[in-house]
Amino acid sequence: MGTMGLPKIKITFESMGLTAIQRSERGIVLLLIKGTKPEEQGSYKFTSLFDLPEKKTFSDDVLKYIKLAFEAGPRKVLVEVYGEKNPLTDVTNKLKLVKFNYYATPNASAEDLKAIQSWHEKETKEKDRTIKYVAFNFAADSETVINWAVPSVTYDGQKYTGQEFTALIAAQLAALPLTRSFTYFSWPLLTDAELLFAEDEDKAVNEGKLFLTFDGEDYKIARGVNSFVTTSANKGEDFSKIKIVEAMHLIKDDIRETWNNHYVGKILNTYANKQQFIALINRVYFAELKNSVLEDTDKNRVDIDFEACYRYAVKRGAKVDEMTDQQIKEFNTGANVFLNGRISILDAMEDLYINFWNE
Repeated sequence: MGTMGLPKIKITFESMGLTAIQRSERGIVLLLIKGTKPEEQGSYKFTSLFDLPEKKTFSDDVLKYIKLAFEAGPRKVLVEVYGEKNPLTDVTNKLKLVKFNYYATPNASAEDLKAIQSWHEKETKEKDRTIKYVAFNFAADSETVINWAVPSVTYDGQKYTGQEFTALIAAQLAALPLTRSFTYFSWPLLTDAELLFAEDEDKAVNEGKLFLTFDGEDYKIARGVNSFVTTSANKGEDFSKIKIVEAMHLIKDDIRETWNNHYVGKILNTYANKQQFIALINRVYFAELKNSVLEDTDKNRVDIDFEACYRYAVKRGAKVDEMTDQQIKEFNTGANVFLNGRISILDAMEDLYINFWNE
C-alpha cells in the first residue's frame, strides 16, 4: 500500500511546477456585489463577457463591475450578488467551499464591510486559506488584505470611486503572472486619478497603502504592497510584497492539494514514505520552480521537523535522552507528518542603485 501512488504523485508535482507561471496569470477573481433586484441575486460563474445572459438579468451597476473585472483578463470571474433573496451570511457560508484567489466588494455598505472583514480574518487566520481581499481604505495590517487607497479614478472615460475600482484591482492581481510584480503596472485606459500621496509616497508605501503615482505621462502602481506593516522575527518585510505572498500561497496550495489528493488516508506513515514525499517536493516540484518562482539554489528544501518530532516523542513518553537525533526523526508520529523548510522566492527588479565615477 505504501508506495503504489508515487508515480502519479511525481507527475502531479512536475505538472504543478511546470505550469506555475501559467496558472499564476490565469487566476480566479470573486466579486461580492450588493444587488437591488431580486432576480439578479444569486451565484454566477463567467469565463468571458460572452457568458453573460442575453436577457438583461443584472442592473447597470452590477453589469458595470463585472465588465470592469474582465478588463484584466482573469481566467474566471465568480460573482455573488447578495441581498434579501441571497443574504450575505448565506453567501459567506457558501464561499467556504469555493476556490478563488482574489476578491473585492465594489459596492458593499459599511455594515456589510464589517461582516466581510470579520469573515475574511476567520478564513485566513483560523483556516489558513490563501485568499486575498482587495479593500478600499482598510488598514488591516495583513498580507492577505490589499489596501487600495485611491479615492477616485477615470478609466475608459468613466469615473469610478475607489471602492468600485477594487473590482479591476482584484481581477488584475488574479491575472498577474509571477514573472513580474504589481509595481509600476499601468493601464492605458486610466486617464485620471486622485494623487493623495504625491508629497510623501514613501510614507504611504510604508503604511501599507496601494496607490497610483504619475510620471508625467502615465498613472501607475507606486509599489505592489499589501496592508502588512508590523514585522516580527518570524515575519519580515517580504510579507508586505504582493508578489512574494502570491508565490508563497501558490506553493502552499500546490503542496496542500497534492497532500490531500494523494496522501491523506492512502499512504502509510513510515519514515521511508515521509522521505519520499520530501524528495518529491525538493527534487521535483522545487526543481521546476527554479529561476521562475524560486531562486536557483539548494536553499529551497523541506525536511523532517526535528523539534516537532522531539516534542511528540516526549509527549508519548519516549526516553529521548537515550535516543540519537536520527532515532528521534524516525520516531513513529502516528498520523502526523512534521516538516519544516526554507525557500528563496524571486522578486522582480524594482530598486536600482548605481554609482558612476568620473575619471
